[in-house]
Amino acid sequence: MQPATASAEIIEEMLWSFHKGGEHLVYEIRSRTEAKGFELIIRKPDGSETVELFDDNRGVDRRAEELQRELLHSGWWLAGDPRR
Repeated sequence: MQPATASAEIIEEMLWSFHKGGEHLVYEIRSRTEAKGFELIIRKPDGSETVELFDDNRGVDRRAEELQRELLHSGWWLAGDPRR
């Protein structure tokens, strides 16, 4: 008789929301369910969505930082920013 083993999959998600004028853009980082690694999902104001895949957290972190800089530089602001 073999001992029962429980396997729990932990899905981590992080969400950022940006605004510019009356537009809203969201990007999300989450663990991939079908493979090792992460997804960065960008939901644009027009309703379109892009998904970028990464093998490790360093790659997705670098891309998220780059994306955030690009958005802030082009006039978007992070929701909840007390300076806005």
